[in-house]
Amino acid sequence: MIDFSLDAMYPAATDAAPPADPWLARRLLSFGASEALALLLALGLEEPDHETPKYILDAAARLFAVKAGTRKAKSAGRAAQLGSDAERPLVAAWNEAPPQGWPAITHADAMPRELLPLLDRHQPRLSWSPDGWCRVAGALVPVEIKTDQRGDRRGPARHWVWQVQQAMAVAGADSALVVYGGGWASWDERMRRGLVPWVVERDDEMIRRLREAAVVGWQRVEELRRGREGGV
Repeated sequence: MIDFSLDAMYPAATDAAPPADPWLARRLLSFGASEALALLLALGLEEPDHETPKYILDAAARLFAVKAGTRKAKSAGRAAQLGSDAERPLVAAWNEAPPQGWPAITHADAMPRELLPLLDRHQPRLSWSPDGWCRVAGALVPVEIKTDQRGDRRGPARHWVWQVQQAMAVAGADSALVVYGGGWASWDERMRRGLVPWVVERDDEMIRRLREAAVVGWQRVEELRRGREGGV
């Protein structure tokens, strides 16, 4: 088992100033959907495998300290920034010619940022900031946009599945859509491949585990806060 304690992986802890961005500050009040697997790893409820990205391991090690305000979140890497920059053109490309049977996607830009993140009504320490959404037969379907540089993935990654399960919990949805843009996180637009839709169905057992993990995880956050206030 990997030791995800802060001292084990990042021994020189320092106080972190509150984020200047109000949205980032609000994210400190809950565990976001992109942190779902990191939360489970940090609590020892899941184990990493050979496909677990390093940034998920880093997030697991820092998670509780970041929420407690004693450690800064790690900055996104170049690939993550390229993926984020590709979201809007990817949605535009999807909407120009949606795959057969799929509707257009509304990008999260349509929602005022001041409303985000959205909170789970059953466990408000879980939250979600959507990439987008669509409606299929009248039902709301959360959409997560995923990209990479290689374009060789054949199915949704484990951390993506946990992420969309949390999205469905917050949205009260029965299914979610992962739109995969292989090569869309490359600096070279010629690497971009066709868009692939993957449907993930709601798993109530996974959602139950996330909600229970949020309770225990937030207890860890409060313990760190009390330690800081007590001068420990």
